[in-house]
Amino acid sequence: MAEFLNISQTQLKRWARLADAKARKDEGIFLAEGVKVIEELLVSGWQIEALLIMPEKVKYWEKLGLLTPKKFQSINLHVTSGKK
Repeated sequence: MAEFLNISQTQLKRWARLADAKARKDEGIFLAEGVKVIEELLVSGWQIEALLIMPEKVKYWEKLGLLTPKKFQSINLHVTSGKK
């Protein structure tokens, strides 16, 4: 099973700013959301900085075999509370 990291308040604020187009352009990154979009992203050539996973979705991703350490050795994995 993959190792999940704690999310800092600084990181949460950084990701929250990405709702703004100017912030996405300035940072050079974007958020992708939804199971199908993430599945497609994982097989694309795009560099993935981090995956935020809701606790109730962890088993789903494990079942697909997508949370193996080998597959995510360069990606930070975080389980979120889903609360804003």
